[in-house]
Amino acid sequence: MNKLKEWMHLASPSDLETLADLADTTPGALRQLAGGYKTDGKPRASAEMARRIEQASENMHPRLPIIHREDLCPACAGCEFAKAYRK
Repeated sequence: MNKLKEWMHLASPSDLETLADLADTTPGALRQLAGGYKTDGKPRASAEMARRIEQASENMHPRLPIIHREDLCPACAGCEFAKAYRK
């Protein structure tokens, strides 16, 4: 299970709406991303969308876990700067 889907299992419907509002997207878009819509179950957000979701989830922490951009975006997962930042 991917990190966004795990987050959604812990969150309430109002938490999902809050995350969507903070990330400037919709709950439906987050559900599709978590379900890996058209991507074999793997989230494939753009780097910008992944950044917005990460920042939004930071605002909801510590009650809910932070969703890191590397877990949502293949480009971020391979980025040397993102890897160095997490060390």
